Amino acid sequence: MAELGTLAIRIPLLTLYTVGFVDSAGGRVPGHANKSRSANYRSRSAIVVVSQDDIDRLFIRKAWARHCTTDELCDEIFATYAEFHPATIGIDSSANQSLFADSLIREAREKGKKLPLTKITLGSDKDVRIETTLQPAATAGRIFALTDMNDLRGEWEAFPGSQFKDILDALAGAIKLLPARHTNDEVTGEVQQYRNYLRTLRLTEAQIEERVVAAFANAEMK
Repeated sequence: MAELGTLAIRIPLLTLYTVGFVDSAGGRVPGHANKSRSANYRSRSAIVVVSQDDIDRLFIRKAWARHCTTDELCDEIFATYAEFHPATIGIDSSANQSLFADSLIREAREKGKKLPLTKITLGSDKDVRIETTLQPAATAGRIFALTDMNDLRGEWEAFPGSQFKDILDALAGAIKLLPARHTNDEVTGEVQQYRNYLRTLRLTEAQIEERVVAAFANAEMK
């Protein structure tokens, strides 16, 4: 896929729309109702948090994946909401994972904790889902991640041959929850043209993004 970007500028948090997504790696283990908190080591559970700004850039703020028990995953989900306060958290409800989604909703209600979950049924072809969602945004230079997100970068650089694709799959799910601000082709075209012009001035990418934000942060995208 296209290169995953990095930025060395500060983004005002109040200008961002934030969502999360959880891939529970199967959730509760079928046939083990009383031992549903046991670990599942066939694949990893993953949590991703993504924020979108007014000019449709996507900032990956959390990319977490672990072989973990259901208890550990639940604790991480609640901690993620407490830290980032996403508008919604999508959760894969395909097949047996629907049981985990239901139990998590019930646990939040019993504990009196706010957890804005959205159940989503994902398709069966993970590679197609990842590529068709991430590739267009990455090619347009709209996806940015922290330099220390090593698990994410490992999956990204090895795709589609990576051993694990849990973070990429959760990232694709999170992006689908974001509002389609980029449908205004006129605004996004102007942004790209302005970026290209600034590159002719031999500015650094950080300087370019600072100027783009200043020029287009209040652009109206419908």
